[in-house]
Amino acid sequence: MTKQANNQALDVILSYHQRTKHHFDRYAPGPGYLDWATQPEPFRFYQGAPRFSLSRREPARTEPPRYDELYGRLLSSPVNPETLSTLLFHSFSLSAWKEAGDSRWSLRCNPSSGNLHPTEVYLLSGPVPGLTESATLTHYNPYFHGLELRGEFPGDLWHQILSGLPPGILLVGFTSIHWRESWKYGERALRYCLLDLGHAYAALAYSAACLGWKCALLPEVDTSKLAYLLGVADQQAPEAEHPDCLVAVFPDGKVDWETVSHWQLPEGTVEQMQSHWVKGLPNRLSPSHRPWPIIEHAAHALHSQRIDVGPVPQLNLDETVDPRPIGARWLIRHRRSVQTMDGSTEIRQADFIRLLYRLSRIGLPVSGLGCGPAIHLGFFVHQVEALSPGLYFLARSKEGLARFRETSAEDWEWSRLWEDIPFYRLREGDAGAIAKAVSCHQDIASDGAFALSMLAEFEPRLQQSVWEYVRLHMEAGALGQLLYLEAEAAGLRGTGIGCFFDDPVHELFGLAGRTFQVLYHFTMGGGLEDERLSTLDAYHHLEKT
Repeated sequence: MTKQANNQALDVILSYHQRTKHHFDRYAPGPGYLDWATQPEPFRFYQGAPRFSLSRREPARTEPPRYDELYGRLLSSPVNPETLSTLLFHSFSLSAWKEAGDSRWSLRCNPSSGNLHPTEVYLLSGPVPGLTESATLTHYNPYFHGLELRGEFPGDLWHQILSGLPPGILLVGFTSIHWRESWKYGERALRYCLLDLGHAYAALAYSAACLGWKCALLPEVDTSKLAYLLGVADQQAPEAEHPDCLVAVFPDGKVDWETVSHWQLPEGTVEQMQSHWVKGLPNRLSPSHRPWPIIEHAAHALHSQRIDVGPVPQLNLDETVDPRPIGARWLIRHRRSVQTMDGSTEIRQADFIRLLYRLSRIGLPVSGLGCGPAIHLGFFVHQVEALSPGLYFLARSKEGLARFRETSAEDWEWSRLWEDIPFYRLREGDAGAIAKAVSCHQDIASDGAFALSMLAEFEPRLQQSVWEYVRLHMEAGALGQLLYLEAEAAGLRGTGIGCFFDDPVHELFGLAGRTFQVLYHFTMGGGLEDERLSTLDAYHHLEKT
């Protein structure tokens, strides 16, 4: 994309972001009510497409690897039907069903704004003995934990697609159905789709880590190429899937960033895949729709042909010496989004420090995004063992810390709590009321152990490439996934908060202009179970009666 074209796209995205902010006196344009008659179907089916069923096995609580071991190094597993099933089962599959009266809804390993799940997942791979005999494009369907065949293509075409990448890797493609989110959230829905994309990427990265595999974002983000590659080029709005990005999964656990950074889809190659598509039409999600043109306009502005990806310095810690006795896969499948906090449970200081280390280090799950950190965290501390309530700041890079200190107009305390963690107390005092106020008056922001605001280095990044708007949201979503799992590992619960008052958050932290913008909120604490709800097994609907 030329500089002029990027500037034009940048104007579109800056306008979109400003227009979709929530304010104390008004919310971003939305539907105003929930039209239950048009609620989108949460599952994409390709009707008539051949299916490959995958095996399902619920892990035991202490089954290895332990969760804390994922941040070290694990031996890699070979690619076969069992490990492929394991990868998908612990990233995108159903984790449970909830039931209340006549209503029933599913939960998944990857969280989603409003549990609406706009993200669809596609797998491209070479032959997998025991599963497929040729290179294939498949769509992952969490409803039956299986793959729907979308295309079979000859080996020479597969090698053209890899174009220098190792022959044994897997490619995972992500698309978004914006309608699933806009049905509830209106114009702000694109933000939620991009945060969900980050959660999905991180869910894949954590599941891959259980197998000793690693993930890397690929530089090709041209929607016309990706649409053909992922078999969605003929889908039409408003239920069309918008191609977002590709992720390479390296089963040997080694990412060759030099090769990754130079990889691109050869011109004309992906169009050839259209002749290899198989039968299968996408199901209808809603009987009618309410259009939100600004979403498609903004989404179209985001994508250039390539982005920069490459290795970033990683500050790894060997935290596997004394891992907590909880299995990673069990924890992933038992993650839940909390709805109500108890207002009394504190987080142990040891768990909080461990969390800060992982948030501040460039490792799992964010290292595979191929770019230095640009999200920094403003904490509202309520009940952390041996830590005074107040406002705090965690810098995830030296440059980000310097930029925040230069930008913020507030006279902060800047007390550093621990020498080897860039975590600073800004102001001591009760932060509960303000956390609730700026989080759309939601009690969960004040009733937990802490809440936080994810503050992105915004316009400086977007001036490099407008696609950074996507990657910033992906980084925020990936950090949210880390927070979810750390909450569960600490015996707590967490939830992402997508509703917040943007500019009041900026004012609170003394931030003017567009150097920083808040993208996401999160809270963690003691969760309360809703006794009116019943929990059903994830795949009870497939069991024989």
